Amino acid sequence: MAQIKVGQVAFAVADNFTGDVEITKGDVVMRVPMEALVRVVAEKVRANRIEALERAKPSELISKLA
Repeated sequence: MAQIKVGQVAFAVADNFTGDVEITKGDVVMRVPMEALVRVVAEKVRANRIEALERAKPSELISKLA
C-alpha cells in the first residue's frame, strides 16, 4: 500500500493505484474510489492546459504545432 502525504492530508492507496483511496485529515477518514479521483485530476489537468493555451502568444502556439 502506498502512502502519500500532502500537507495535513494523507492518502493510502493500493500500489497499483486501483480500488478505493483512504483519505485522512485529522480525525476524519473518507474512502473515495480511485476512478473518481482520476476524473477530478483529469479535469484539473485539462483546465490547466486550456488556460495555458489561452495565455500563449501566437508564436508559442505555432512552435507547439511544429
